[in-house]
Order: sequence, then structure tokens, then C-alpha cells
Amino acid sequence: MIGGAQWYIGVWRHQSAGFVQQLAVAYVANGYWFYVTGRVPESKDLASVDHKIVSQYDIAVSKWTRTRRKQAGQARVQYLRYGRFFVILATHTGSIRSSLPRES
Repeated sequence: MIGGAQWYIGVWRHQSAGFVQQLAVAYVANGYWFYVTGRVPESKDLASVDHKIVSQYDIAVSKWTRTRRKQAGQARVQYLRYGRFFVILATHTGSIRSSLPRES
């Protein structure tokens, strides 16, 4: 738990098809068009990286908070990880777009 809210991160270890399906069906189809990808270095602990990303982008919120953000025109952000590969997704509206890390 982070900030009193339970959160779920999609983590796939053996089935990349499930990861791609989750991206296409649950996120891209629902307006999560902006994304940043990355890879967690072997030297980093996956759980600590998950915690850092979820905390930094305020992802660990209830569905009611996400709904209020949507109604207020704020961007919504999600985080998915497949092994050491991750994707941070965002919707079109709001100021979160400018604060997403840029790929180098």
C-alpha cells in the first residue's frame, strides 16, 4: 500500500501476449495514448522501482479519485511492467504529460 490505497501493477513474467493485450484492450482503447517505456537495470530491485514510479506519478489512488481527475480534465496515469521492461501510460488531458520522463 502507498498512501493508504491499494494498487495493482500488471506484472507479466512468461506471457508477453497478456502484456500486449492489456495495453491494447484496457489502456490504449480507453484513451491512454501517451507513453514512456524503460527498462529496469539488473542492479535495481524491481519492487523498489515499482514503488518509486507509483509514488512519483501518484498512481496509487482509488477508482473514485481517478474518476474525479477525469471529470476535472486531469490526466490519468497507469504503470505496467513485463519482467524488467515497463510502460508508463497517460491520457491526453492534464499537465502530467509535461512531467513524464523523456526517453534519451
